[in-house]
Amino acid sequence: MARQVSLLNQALKQYWKNTTNYPKYAYFMWRNKLANSNRNFSDFTEQDIIDKYCKGSLIKYGNLKQWENTEECAELMNLLLLEKSNKDFVEIYNAVSEKAKQGDDKAIKTFLTLQNEIRKSVKTKKSKKAEQEEVEEDDDLILE
Repeated sequence: MARQVSLLNQALKQYWKNTTNYPKYAYFMWRNKLANSNRNFSDFTEQDIIDKYCKGSLIKYGNLKQWENTEECAELMNLLLLEKSNKDFVEIYNAVSEKAKQGDDKAIKTFLTLQNEIRKSVKTKKSKKAEQEEVEEDDDLILE
């Protein structure tokens, strides 16, 4: 079975594959207490980041801190938050589902609402995918 790569991991790939952008990757991982298969960045101290990824330069570290305020970093944060909210949604869904199975009236109503939201989300994603495929098929050739 093929391993599914998250949108966040796909976006971060451009940073860890590029040695000039790797400090941004390390900084993002550290600031958000994340880990990859090789290291747990949450174990690092601020001084570790400065020494290891900024080569001891406080100027380079300052640049990373300023990078946090860019659109580029905001996009990564949005992907991280989306990933976290998706995990939270699954946990909430499972908890509500269990209570609904036990006959809790409020949980049943919430469960049905969640089900409808999921259906709407799936329909929206399918229609967006179909639109995307339609655009990809259009080769912009003008026939006269």
